[in-house]
Amino acid sequence: MAFQHLWLLKKTLLILMLCSVNPTFCFNTGANPTVCNLKEMKPEHTLPVGFIEDESFTIELSTNVYDPSDSLTTINVRILSPTSTLFKGFLIQARKVNSFDYIAQGVLEGPPILSAQVCGRSGNALTHNSAFSNIWRQEISMSWRPPPNVSEAMTMGDLHFQATVVKQFVQPPHINIFSQVLYMSNNTEEQMEACAKQRSNNGCNVTRLNAVIIAIVLILFAMCA
Repeated sequence: MAFQHLWLLKKTLLILMLCSVNPTFCFNTGANPTVCNLKEMKPEHTLPVGFIEDESFTIELSTNVYDPSDSLTTINVRILSPTSTLFKGFLIQARKVNSFDYIAQGVLEGPPILSAQVCGRSGNALTHNSAFSNIWRQEISMSWRPPPNVSEAMTMGDLHFQATVVKQFVQPPHINIFSQVLYMSNNTEEQMEACAKQRSNNGCNVTRLNAVIIAIVLILFAMCA
């Protein structure tokens, strides 16, 4: 029994030493799900006091419009540092604009060095894992797509991506990092373009037929006059 207690004590001391020398060892498995619903997504493991809000990091999107009825088209999302600041950890999720407690139920996906985080539902957030944290990085790319349930997707509205980035786990995290607004398309313009491309579509043909009838009526009226 004494030997077991001694072994546990040595193991505990070893972990504490690793945490003090290399804090990445302690927090390299990803963000805690408890920070998902926090307004500023502040990690709980922050050792120093305070948080950083500056322009060290940004989020870029491949487009600023998404179609809620199309769950197959992906939008590229990238966290990067314009100032070439390196980092080892992060948490990112899509949120409804002006509603920090509404986490968009889309699907965030990335390479194996990232892990899906359960923020209400698996896959609506991404965080780092040990493979990511072992190397200093200046950027990371991932993709997002709306949920397959169209009725659910239609309720999301305009979104933006919010992230928290940690350079080192003994330093204050960078919080309130936002992307540009990702607007939900009302599909009006898309429907018009589809109509123009598909002239054989009945709906488009009806519009063309009405125009032809009006033109014929005007010609007949002019001849009678």
